[in-house]
Amino acid sequence: MRERRASFSYRHTSSMDDDLSADPSESDEPGTDIFERGGMSTDDTQSYAALSLEDDEQTTQRDLGKARRRESAKRERSRAQRVSANGKRAHAQSASAKRGRSQAQNEPADRKHAQTQGESASHAQPRTRKKHRGRVAVIVIAVVSLLAIGGLANSHTPTHAVESPSTSTSAAASASVKTPTARASTHFAASASTSASKATPSVSASTATSTAATTTSGTLKIHYLDVGQGDSEFLELPDGKTMLIDAGPTDSGAKVVAYIKSLGYTSIDYVVASHPHEDHIGGMPRVLSSFQIGQIFAPKASNDTAAFEAFLDAAAATGIDTATAGKTIFSDGDCSATILSPPEGASYTDLNDWSAIVEVKLGSKNFLFPGDASIQVLKAACSDHIDILKVAHHGSEDSTDGAIVKRLSPSFAVISVGKDNSYGLPDQSTLDALATVSVFRTDQLGTIVATCAGDDITFNVPVPPTATAAAAAAADAAAAGAAGTAAGVAADTGNSSDADAAASDADDNGQMIVYITNTGKKYHLDGCSSLSKSKIAITLDEAKAEGYTPCSKCNPPS
Repeated sequence: MRERRASFSYRHTSSMDDDLSADPSESDEPGTDIFERGGMSTDDTQSYAALSLEDDEQTTQRDLGKARRRESAKRERSRAQRVSANGKRAHAQSASAKRGRSQAQNEPADRKHAQTQGESASHAQPRTRKKHRGRVAVIVIAVVSLLAIGGLANSHTPTHAVESPSTSTSAAASASVKTPTARASTHFAASASTSASKATPSVSASTATSTAATTTSGTLKIHYLDVGQGDSEFLELPDGKTMLIDAGPTDSGAKVVAYIKSLGYTSIDYVVASHPHEDHIGGMPRVLSSFQIGQIFAPKASNDTAAFEAFLDAAAATGIDTATAGKTIFSDGDCSATILSPPEGASYTDLNDWSAIVEVKLGSKNFLFPGDASIQVLKAACSDHIDILKVAHHGSEDSTDGAIVKRLSPSFAVISVGKDNSYGLPDQSTLDALATVSVFRTDQLGTIVATCAGDDITFNVPVPPTATAAAAAAADAAAAGAAGTAAGVAADTGNSSDADAAASDADDNGQMIVYITNTGKKYHLDGCSSLSKSKIAITLDEAKAEGYTPCSKCNPPS
């Protein structure tokens, strides 16, 4: 029996599972094993059995090594895919590898120790195999446990969001809303997921962004762009981020893009499309395709025009956050932007009233961007003192009156309007309502840049005098030389009524002052009914030199 045990030969396996399933108590063919057929002696049989055992153990160890290497490669691939959470798992895997190497290094010593105990080869073979199988089982259990622990740790490892310089409030994207048309609804509904997942772009290197949690001081620049008969305002915020409100008509898109790029920007953090009229959103597709965009805000109003369709297509990649009253576009320390209108659930028949009214604040300074909202909407939404008012609807009479000017008490006003536009804007009634305010006009001054630093607001162009101040100055000048001029004019014309009028209309040099209008080719005396909409002071000599002729109603001197 001793020889029979010693002569047992088991199969060389190609896998760890087969090796573990081998039964050391059975021979390949009882009574006719390879040792008996070869006629080996007992000593030869024992030596050969020992060599066979050692060879088999080496094969098993190689299989284990391959299994460990495969497992290690798998762990490396998994670790590369989870770069942000691999710290703990890498440590666990390193410890596991060390334990595995330590066990692998101890196995030869264990085998040598077992072989030096004086046991015969017939007893050493099954005992060593049992011990080896026990170690393999321990290793397998340890590897499986470590994998389970690693997976559990990975599933519970928190992911820390890294706040980039241009991180905005996009994670708080609004819920999807129903829009008047099915097409618009698709784009607005996408905002809840798209805005939250899209990475907010960073500004270019030439416009360094502050990463401070709050801004206690800084400079705000507002560019009221000259886009002809339309609206577009670009804001450089104190923290280095940017904001665009409208992009003018379609043919101004390239101009808006070129202007913003000339300032060194390659991205825009916040975009507001006030309402779906072409003179406000026509240039948006060009802008949205030329810059990295953070968030887009627009009211849930639609328009059946090619310009609005093009805007929706261009905004699809970013998604649209619905502009509703009370929503904060951004808030960074002393600087913030809030939407004041339209309110949730609003229903307007006029698209102008859907305008997203935006109020931007820097410290104690307030800036209002009302789009084309009407007087009624402005009265319902706005009540704060405004330092710079972007006059609604290009100075139309339905958007500005004395009451709203009194409520907002603006220090300055900007009218974005096209030169010699066919609408006759700004309306004279609007200019009259703003008589006590310094009014800047893009049709007269081009692009206007307001810079707010602390309590100071400066402009890139001279501040125009208020209409009231100009009128007072003209009145003072007229009174200075009234007497002499009146007598001379009366003598020349023989008309006493002309003399009386001239007595109150003369400049410091005694020149007769008459008045012309924005559109007419007549000059008038003060008080003429033809001056109801516009009234521009000019000397009599200048009026004649420019080809103006006397009005037949008030009969000024000729």
